[in-house]
Amino acid sequence: MGAKYLPTIKDMKASQRFQQKQHPLPFFKKPSGAPLPKKGKQK
Repeated sequence: MGAKYLPTIKDMKASQRFQQKQHPLPFFKKPSGAPLPKKGKQK
């Protein structure tokens, strides 16, 4: 039996960066219309 591979913090961070490059998160477009009306104080 071989030794079990335990990834280091450095390995996990590098893997996370690689995954984000492969599948970037979609950026949500802000509506260009009028801004949302502000809610009044709620009690």
